[in-house]
Amino acid sequence: MGYPEQTGLLENGKTEELSGLSDNELVRRYGEDKDEGCFAMLWQRHKARVTNVVRQHLKHDRGQVEDIVQDVAVLLVRYLGTFRGESEFKTWLHRIAMNAAMQHTKTHGPKRQRTKPLADSMEPDAVASGAVPAPDDELIRHETMQAIIDALDQLPPDQALVVVLSDIERMSGPEIAAYLGEVWETIKSRLRRARLKLREMLGPLYDPAAE
Repeated sequence: MGYPEQTGLLENGKTEELSGLSDNELVRRYGEDKDEGCFAMLWQRHKARVTNVVRQHLKHDRGQVEDIVQDVAVLLVRYLGTFRGESEFKTWLHRIAMNAAMQHTKTHGPKRQRTKPLADSMEPDAVASGAVPAPDDELIRHETMQAIIDALDQLPPDQALVVVLSDIERMSGPEIAAYLGEVWETIKSRLRRARLKLREMLGPLYDPAAE
């Protein structure tokens, strides 16, 4: 299956029929009779957010975003039947997207050894002035982000999600509230608890104001 919205599964009135169903209802219907239109509707609703999650994590490798998003679609096909509704579907899918991007980062992130020194292709003053990040600066940023990602894995999924939305994706409070369908004051309390835990684990490495 290619990207679901390209398969034609939502044509001939299918969109109107399925658009009124919640995510959980679409998942249940897909599990009962493997209605691929349900999968297509889920992907149509959430692909843009999946793409944004992957893009935020692959700042060093933007050329791979489309491939990783396709991987998430394949993973969704494979694991949709395992969703039990213990969290919101979009939270569960967001986690799959995060994990796919993290795995790519762990495998293909910036390395200390380079076949050609970065400074060979630029003026020395550009590095010295900070106009272009020096290789070690790039490595430090990558390793810091990796430490944060590893720490996020230790948080409850709902806490990890609000940290990603707020501190990595830079969504505003109202945007997060609208996305999650919750009151911002409730989310803010969850975000505060998550940040405290991250500071305990990471110390000065974690500074939301500097993300």
